[in-house]
Amino acid sequence: MAQGHTVVGREVHARIPGTRHAKGNYRKYDLVTMKDGYIYLHESKNGPGANYEPHQKAMDDLFTETGLILYGRYARRGGIAGYLDPSRFVINVVHQDV
Repeated sequence: MAQGHTVVGREVHARIPGTRHAKGNYRKYDLVTMKDGYIYLHESKNGPGANYEPHQKAMDDLFTETGLILYGRYARRGGIAGYLDPSRFVINVVHQDV
């Protein structure tokens, strides 16, 4: 993990503001960290067959416009549940072709 980041959740769900958990309205991030007041949403893709899927990219693009709602057990445990304005988070996609 990058220096200075604090892990606040794993397998955290995010959904489009104004919607409920339903197919097409949410996605899950592998790791969520915090640094300098910002939330970092990490998506890890490991291996030659691991792809950043079109629906994941579409959701990430939408979230950067509308913001997102972090929800579920892991978001609550990490104290990060609720709405996040696009100015408060960073989406980080890492692909390692191992």
